[in-house]
Amino acid sequence: MAAKNLTDTAVKNAKPTPGAKAATAIKDGMTPGLYLMVQPTGSKSWVYQYRRPSDQKQAKMSLGSYPAFSLSDARAWAGEQEALRGRGIDPKLEKVRLEEEAKAVEEAKAANDTQTLQWFWDTYYLPDHIETLKQPEAEKLYWSRYLSQIAHLPLTRIDHRVLDGLLDQAKARSPHQGYKFASFLKTLWNRMCSEYRYKVVNQEDAARYLVAANTIKTVERHLDERELGYVISVIARYAMANHPSNHQTFALGLRLILATGCRLEEAMGASWDQFDLDEGSWTQPGASTKNGRPNYLLLQEPIVAWLKAMRASAPEAKYVFRQAKEDKPLNAFSKSAKLLFRETEQLAKADGVEIAGWSAHDFRRTITTTFQRLHHPGTINRVVTDEVTEALLNHVERSTTIGSRKNYNKHQYMHEKAYALRVWQEVLDQAKAAEDARAAVRGSLDPISRTSKQRKKAKA
Repeated sequence: MAAKNLTDTAVKNAKPTPGAKAATAIKDGMTPGLYLMVQPTGSKSWVYQYRRPSDQKQAKMSLGSYPAFSLSDARAWAGEQEALRGRGIDPKLEKVRLEEEAKAVEEAKAANDTQTLQWFWDTYYLPDHIETLKQPEAEKLYWSRYLSQIAHLPLTRIDHRVLDGLLDQAKARSPHQGYKFASFLKTLWNRMCSEYRYKVVNQEDAARYLVAANTIKTVERHLDERELGYVISVIARYAMANHPSNHQTFALGLRLILATGCRLEEAMGASWDQFDLDEGSWTQPGASTKNGRPNYLLLQEPIVAWLKAMRASAPEAKYVFRQAKEDKPLNAFSKSAKLLFRETEQLAKADGVEIAGWSAHDFRRTITTTFQRLHHPGTINRVVTDEVTEALLNHVERSTTIGSRKNYNKHQYMHEKAYALRVWQEVLDQAKAAEDARAAVRGSLDPISRTSKQRKKAKA
């Protein structure tokens, strides 16, 4: 028989079983595991019963007496314990852990130990390291999601066990996040015990033996001419859409990336003051590039033409690829990337071929690979040299592989990069022409416009 939902009146009037020598347990039908215990004397208290995640044996916890804790108090408390159990955490052990941490904090205060993790983060690590990063969002997320849970602990009380518990939470979200978070912890504690060894009391590297599998695979993807044609076609379809949207903005950003080989963040964060459209140039400031070096590019006429059209349509805008509702750089485009890939996949299937997944960064690898195979007729001399390719993509050359060139060659390759972009534009034009020919035979295909909910419903 199912237990009934307790009410304030029922709790108030609850009586022990006549003649019972032990407490009478009355289950609340609304809250899993919550019981009202009525002693033979008539006194009442709240108990939460559950099965331990480790071995599924019965266990229980006590909240306190009634009416010191009301029915609503008991339900809220039991709900918290049930949530912990649902995450695989033993509520009773968690209570002991929190009590130990509270005791450690009190002991640290009594010893005038103010060097907590929060103190170290605010005093040193945040201003000295995190705030100097160009993209500190991941590190700040790790702090708010994980490390803030132990921010109140003195550094001397944070050991491998504590950090390993946080790492388990990250691994539970995804193996990739676990690996990245472990690397972050190792860097933080290594600096704490080396760079700041004279400023903090903690001398133990609690993160040294943390283990998380590396799930990041080296990507070797580059696009052939047919795949380039599919990508160009899909980008053009969305870039020239009649209705502005984030998909259109992302496609326009991809068009610039494909034409220049720049990085995704360099394009999507570009502002109009970086462009001289009369000259047809784009100057990427060092503050916006991955390696901190500025990069000057003379753009090809097709790119300059549509950039001028974009500028004319939004003369007051600050950013080139801005969000739909405000003048800020577009920073959420995972859905757009998936949509455009599905479109290229649809084109390939219509031609009876399969296409692997691609990303904006693959354009850079495609440019490099293409330049490696282009030679002047009758010679082994490449049309675009390695030095020019590296300058175009704004790579930092390694002194271990090129001798003194890194330190002594200060040539900017301005005209050579312009020539390389002209050669690359010819490659794109050829790929587009080949796709146009296929499209004439294939016929037009309807764009993928269904939402994710509609696709799931169609599959069902």
